[in-house]
Amino acid sequence: MAKSRARKRATAKKAAARKASGAQKAAGTQKHEGARQAGAPEAPARTSVGAPPTATGTTGSRRAPDAAPAEAEGSGSGTATQVAERRKTGQRPPRPERPAKAATRAAPPPAPGALAWVVTVGAVLLGVVALNNELNPYFGPRAAVLLVLAALGLPVLALRAWRSRLAWGARAAVAFLAVAAVAAALSPAPWVGFFGVDEVGTGWIFFVALAALWALGTDLGEAGAELLGRGLLLLALLTGGAIVLEVGGQGWSALGTFVTHFPGLQFTRGQPTGFAPNAVFAAQLLIGGLALLAWRSERSNPVAWWVMTAGLGAATYLSSERYGLLLIAGLAVWVLVVRRARAAAWFVAATGGGLLVGLAFQKLVQSGSSAHFRLVAAEGGNGTVGPRMREWTAALHAVAARPVVGIGPGQSAVAIVPYRPVPSLLRDGLFPDAHNFLVEVAVTTGLLGLGLFLAWLVPGLRHARGALLLYALVVLAGGLIEPLNITTTSLAFLALGAAAVGAVRAPPGAASGAPVPLPGWTVTAATAARVVLVLVALFAGITLMVGNTELHDGIVNSDSNALAAASRHLPMWSDAANALSDLANTDARSHPSANLVKVAVAWNHVAIAREPQDASAWARLGFNLQELGNLRAAEAAVNRSLALDPTIGTTYTTKALVLLRLDGVDAALHWAEGARRAGDVGAGFDPIIHCLQAHQGTTEARDQVAAACFGHVPAS
Repeated sequence: MAKSRARKRATAKKAAARKASGAQKAAGTQKHEGARQAGAPEAPARTSVGAPPTATGTTGSRRAPDAAPAEAEGSGSGTATQVAERRKTGQRPPRPERPAKAATRAAPPPAPGALAWVVTVGAVLLGVVALNNELNPYFGPRAAVLLVLAALGLPVLALRAWRSRLAWGARAAVAFLAVAAVAAALSPAPWVGFFGVDEVGTGWIFFVALAALWALGTDLGEAGAELLGRGLLLLALLTGGAIVLEVGGQGWSALGTFVTHFPGLQFTRGQPTGFAPNAVFAAQLLIGGLALLAWRSERSNPVAWWVMTAGLGAATYLSSERYGLLLIAGLAVWVLVVRRARAAAWFVAATGGGLLVGLAFQKLVQSGSSAHFRLVAAEGGNGTVGPRMREWTAALHAVAARPVVGIGPGQSAVAIVPYRPVPSLLRDGLFPDAHNFLVEVAVTTGLLGLGLFLAWLVPGLRHARGALLLYALVVLAGGLIEPLNITTTSLAFLALGAAAVGAVRAPPGAASGAPVPLPGWTVTAATAARVVLVLVALFAGITLMVGNTELHDGIVNSDSNALAAASRHLPMWSDAANALSDLANTDARSHPSANLVKVAVAWNHVAIAREPQDASAWARLGFNLQELGNLRAAEAAVNRSLALDPTIGTTYTTKALVLLRLDGVDAALHWAEGARRAGDVGAGFDPIIHCLQAHQGTTEARDQVAAACFGHVPAS
């Protein structure tokens, strides 16, 4: 009996529980149905982790078995009511709206902003713009463009150094600029240290521009970086087309007449340069374009890719630059490793076909020199490696002499010359810099500067990615054997910064894709700083172009007023002062006058004050001082010129003349024969030696021997 009562109580409890559950579900269904009719959104069903999937109705909850008959009945009743309503009114009731389908198309990529377009146009101009009314048609306008781009990037450099994933690299760049500024201030020629040599411009301001362009590249975004890559490819194609026109113009007179009047195409040498001041820089731009195309190499390439790749291959051959062939081989290896064999085969086929087209075109027009010929010529194929190895070996001694902050930007040639034997210099020529950007940094800013430079460069390479990284690598690879250049080196650092656009995002702990937070006032401050800096850069760039135009006009037209104006507009360089000295010296020869020679000497001192390391200014001073009869001072000036640059042939002639007038024929002949044995100091030096030998032991006056052997008549 007790067990029977217990079973009855358990059964009653279960029934009560089922009724309560059914009531709750019915209430929930009614509540949801009311909300649905009122237009309230449905809440998604919540399931526990690991729970099996369940069948869901319109409410998203599991349907209770005992509720099924009621729902079926309600459904049938609703259908009968709708039919009756339609019979009365003759209208079909509105159908419930179906939920909108989710969008299947991806959102279009963001378009490049105004900054990206400005930077891309500036990058192209940096490689093609030229003015034929300057002595160097490539320097003034490109330096102006570089200054404007640097002005846009300097505020970004400050922000990157303050707070970003690139902060430590940016801080190293700022510290490097500080060390370089100290090196420039302590250098033998501070003006050169800050501004660089005229028509080269690789001083402290150039280093500032490199850091600013790198930071500017990081501010372009993904779409802007893609646009910049297209601009750099366009620049490579324009350079290649200019080289083809130049080679064709050298062989076909009609084309040559047309091309010679085109701004920027100056082919006074057999080796084509295109829009670049030197063929080596044109080759760097071509190989950079091939790097962008190599990144796009696939198993199946479009026709445009084949045409562009073959065209740049042909232009590389016509440029006659030996290292271009080596870098093409390096790109082929990269494609083989990254894109596999078929893509590498297509890249090799396209570039190889282009090289053959270049060879055929060169043979057709019968002009220029081939890259293959220059690769195996000159010192048995050592024409590139030998002089550079001698330069780099001497650079080690220059670094050891000033190991902390170096000689100062733009002055590596002066630091290296004392450690190069004179015969070697006479054979190889004086390099404008170390022909290796790492060696150049070490010599000019010391080991401290080199360490900070690498602390900036290495993280920049580590954060970079994509086609622009490959572009920067191949252009900088050319910079390991060629001089710094305001076009190619600047574009390499701009591309390196643009290749790191993904690295300006927050550290891994931040929300995915969220930028590093900066205070709101930084946007206003950066914009204001950009406006001010761009205005300053425009003023400086225009002044530079005006000064270079005046310098050109003054030299070509022998216009002292134009040269004086150029000296005022370009107070950091010695070119205008040297030209004014030459003009006064020319007038003194036409109308012998000691006063005119004194004017020339005064301009010599101005030139030396601006550039104390200018060997040509010291040589001019030595010649003019001997004209005035100040022979000991003249000898000291000539010796200084030879110490700075022993490759200037006229300096040897001037010293022989000074020694003749100072110590007689024997002293002049002894020095001249020793200089002649040291190396080839000029074909015009042998007749002077023969003339001195003929007058040796005679009783003629020294001025008479000078007139006979040097054609020299002292100014009265």
